[in-house]
Amino acid sequence: MSHKALSVLAIIVSGPVLAAEPELCGAYPRKIEPDMQIQELDLTTSRALQAVKDLEKNLPKGSREHDFGTLNRLKVVLGYTLRRQALEDAAQFGATSTPAKASTTAFCTWLVEKGFWYD
Repeated sequence: MSHKALSVLAIIVSGPVLAAEPELCGAYPRKIEPDMQIQELDLTTSRALQAVKDLEKNLPKGSREHDFGTLNRLKVVLGYTLRRQALEDAAQFGATSTPAKASTTAFCTWLVEKGFWYD
C-alpha cells in the first residue's frame, strides 16, 4: 500500500466511528436530483475505508466508467472527512461554537453543491 493511501487510512481509522445520526444538513436545500444525491448516511467509516482500499488497488485506467468510480470514491472519502470534522467539533466545543458552526457549514455546503454521484 502506498504512503498516501496509508496516510488516508490512518486519518479515517484514528477518528471515532460515526453513528448514522445526527443528520447535520437537513435544513439545507438540495437542488441536486434526488437519485444523484450523496446522502449523509452514505458517508460512513466503513464506506470511507472501502473507498480508500478500492482507490489503492484500482488506479484510474482512462476509461470513463472507471474514472467515475474513482471520482465517487474520492467523494466518499472527502465527504466522510468533512462530516467527521463537523461532528468532532460539535462534540469537543459544543454545537453552537464557532468551530462547530464553521465545520458544519463547510460540510453542508459541500454536500449541497458537490454531493452528487457521477454516473
